[in-house]
Amino acid sequence: MAKGVNIATIEKNTGKTWDEWLEFLEGIDAKNLTHKEIAQRIHDAGTPGWWTQAVTVAYEQHIGRRAPGQDNDGTFTITASKTLDGTMDEALATW
Repeated sequence: MAKGVNIATIEKNTGKTWDEWLEFLEGIDAKNLTHKEIAQRIHDAGTPGWWTQAVTVAYEQHIGRRAPGQDNDGTFTITASKTLDGTMDEALATW
């Protein structure tokens, strides 16, 4: 199961508590805005790019618009990786 956005990390890196974020988001009627519109308003308020997305996704999870791991278009993406011992040539030969 995917984990939701870490609120404590958002608070630490944005300098706002989650309650302050909720107050801001309610103040801009974020529930009725698109993902892009919410992110733009958060960015315009002075939040750096990556944290803008983190706050937006956390809010969408908070209101039930998005499940953990879900993209804003409603889809889910999965990835996998494997680490191989050896040189790049050996790894390519194994692949």
